[in-house]
Amino acid sequence: MLWKYLFTGPYKDKEEFRTYLKGLEEHPERVYFTVIDKPSQQPIGIILYLNIDPLMHRLEMGGWYTPKFHRTYANTETCYLMLKHAFEVLHYRRVEWRCG
Repeated sequence: MLWKYLFTGPYKDKEEFRTYLKGLEEHPERVYFTVIDKPSQQPIGIILYLNIDPLMHRLEMGGWYTPKFHRTYANTETCYLMLKHAFEVLHYRRVEWRCG
């Protein structure tokens, strides 16, 4: 179900996934972040700002996590920090949260 609403994946192997990650740098209209589980220091997902419209002070937010972290604190905490940053630091007025 993880890949149902995403435009990419699932990946056949780690190399195909690495190629996908390298390609993220080619999208200047999106800002990607790796989500790291603080206790284990392991990467557990990706979250991004996308469809950024500075003139209208709006952006979208979306991402995904490894299955082990579905329905855990990870998305709640990450989204809170991203929303806080969007409103308090970037001074955007609207954020649309994309979730599947």
